[in-house]
Amino acid sequence: MVMKKRPTRIVQFPAGQGLDRAMIASVLVPEAAKGGPSDAQGMVAAAAELADRTHRNIWAAELSAVLVK
Repeated sequence: MVMKKRPTRIVQFPAGQGLDRAMIASVLVPEAAKGGPSDAQGMVAAAAELADRTHRNIWAAELSAVLVK
């Protein structure tokens, strides 16, 4: 786990689903001061997910489980 903590809320928006202005605030990851990841943690997490997907060759739009523990 890159962030060494659980997020204050899980943000999981279905891939390919339309997003409009009225709902965008509800899917944003909270700022670090409000329990979200720092910018650096977010970038490391994104890079780790891409590395895991590449290593496992899994390119599904949505993941149902953690790829590498």
